Formats: sequence, C-alpha cells, structure tokens
Amino acid sequence: SSREAEQQQLHEEVRVAEKGRKSSSVAVQLIKCFLGVIEASAEEQPQRLEACRGTDEFSTSHLNIAYHEAAPAQECDTSPVENYPCHQEWLADRYQKQPWYSKAPTTACIACKL
Repeated sequence: SSREAEQQQLHEEVRVAEKGRKSSSVAVQLIKCFLGVIEASAEEQPQRLEACRGTDEFSTSHLNIAYHEAAPAQECDTSPVENYPCHQEWLADRYQKQPWYSKAPTTACIACKL
C-alpha cells in the first residue's frame, strides 16, 4: 500500500540520518581524544596518540533508532461530515425543516470552493 511505501521511504531517510549522526559522534569523540594528546605532557603524547589511533570503536548505541512496523490502518468514521453546506440533506436539516423557513426562505446556496 502507499502507506507502507511512505513508511519505507521515511525509514530509509532516517537510516541515512542515523548513520550520519553516528559518524559525527565518532568524529567528535576522536577530536576530543586528539585534543587530549595536545593537552598532555610531551612524555604522555606518544602514548595518547597511539591510544587515539588504536581506538576504532566509540559507542554510538545511544543513537540507535528502533524501526517499527506501521500500525494497522484505522477506519475513519466520516458520517459526521457526510452532510455539508449546500448538500440537500444539510439544507433540509438546517433550513427547510425549520418552522421559520416558510416566512424567511433562503436564497440559493453557493458551495464553497476548496
């Protein structure tokens, strides 16, 4: 259905954004690590640099997104709006069946354009 296709398209867009956010997060964590090298004493810098280079896994699990199946389509009750202005039943209910109608009839109803 088109609803499922829309959801699939949205999920694909979100997956791309999720991967981008995870990449940005890893980049920020690497930058922080490399800044730690710069801030360290000359003695500690080589070890810190190696630690940064050797780190290939920073946690991005907090950025994981759960992708759920679409909820079943809900039936929509349109009965409250079946009769609308200028519709014959609406005119009858609102005007023609009113006790005052014979003394104050309305002019032709002009439907609103949507």
